[in-house]
Amino acid sequence: MVRVGDIDALNDGSAIQNGYSPFTAAIPAVINPFADDQEISGWAKDSVYFMAANGIIAGVGDNTFAPKAVTTEQQAAGYAQATREQALTIAVRMVENFGK
Repeated sequence: MVRVGDIDALNDGSAIQNGYSPFTAAIPAVINPFADDQEISGWAKDSVYFMAANGIIAGVGDNTFAPKAVTTEQQAAGYAQATREQALTIAVRMVENFGK
């Protein structure tokens, strides 16, 4: 069993949600935690792993997330644009799937 945020991922692919976060239910059962998981703030872990599981973020390489890294202005602008694009994509998917 692998513990990630408020979700327990079981070897059989099932998941048990222990918390109340709306994000954890959407996280696939098999997730490899970032090597620097202990540096990710507790309040952010569900969102970090939700975004990683959905291809919105991928960390900085070597299976690290680097939550304390300094970001350049250019990198921040790129992240902001990618976040807006992903938010729009998610919203469109939600509308398309509404009522199915």
